[in-house]
Amino acid sequence: MDSVSSLRQEFGALLARSTCAKLAIAALVIKDGRIIGRGFNMCAPDGTQYGERVDMCPRAALSSGTGYELCRPRHAERQAIRDAVSAFGENACEGATIIISGHYWACDGCREAIERAKIATIEFDPHGADRAKKLYRVPDPEQQ
Repeated sequence: MDSVSSLRQEFGALLARSTCAKLAIAALVIKDGRIIGRGFNMCAPDGTQYGERVDMCPRAALSSGTGYELCRPRHAERQAIRDAVSAFGENACEGATIIISGHYWACDGCREAIERAKIATIEFDPHGADRAKKLYRVPDPEQQ
């Protein structure tokens, strides 16, 4: 796998499929040098279905990690794990790496799913993490 350019292409395609109006997030599960699972975040606020484009985020003014009941999210990390398990079996993710683009952290529920899947490593795409930190106004520790 041509790691940088291939991953950028994969992330670009997945981020384009996100239906979240607040922040597009994508995740890849990688094992033995190949992608075994892909996921992107989706939401479906009242009156919408999963997969429909959402123009207004009901959580836009809320802190990250809160108000999930307003948008009924499907998280990229869990989608990527489901994709891998569906294609390769229950233990597919054991020892794998998950790379997340579009955010700088994984919520508690996603971290629990990652642990249950026995994924060994969580990595964050630095470009995507930087965009999320700016959105949420996370201070840069090097500039404090």
